[in-house]
Amino acid sequence: MTSRLRLRGHPRPKVCRRRLPGLPITRRTSHDHDRVGSDDHPDVRGQYEVEEAQLAAISFLARYTGRTLEAYRHDLRGFFQWATDHGIAVMDASRAHIELFRAWMEDCGLAASTIDRRRSTVCGFYRFAHIDGRIRSNPAQYVRRPPGGRRLEDG
Repeated sequence: MTSRLRLRGHPRPKVCRRRLPGLPITRRTSHDHDRVGSDDHPDVRGQYEVEEAQLAAISFLARYTGRTLEAYRHDLRGFFQWATDHGIAVMDASRAHIELFRAWMEDCGLAASTIDRRRSTVCGFYRFAHIDGRIRSNPAQYVRRPPGGRRLEDG
């Protein structure tokens, strides 16, 4: 399926063109049963090994369907990939990291409405992670948001 940006004649900047990976879940094999309870794998969750950030994302995305689900999934994949590329653990991110993500999206030349939606998705993700008790405090609570969808000016 062709993206809407390309249909409207606005190609994405090259820096943002790479395909973002999904949220992988590692399936355990029958050979892994020997390792359950061992010191090598103290945090085994049933049949699957899932990172805390992935569980938080699954919990957040479970509230949505259709195009909203697809858009939010894409937004979280983008944020997770950006965090990974910058050596940031998603569940340990701070408000400054979310602001840096916004600045990176601006550098990519994304529209203000796209940046605001992606930032809103990330803020919602952290809000529900905090409500669900997955993180102690919400790093997105005091993230600056532009009034009326306008870009924030520096200074």
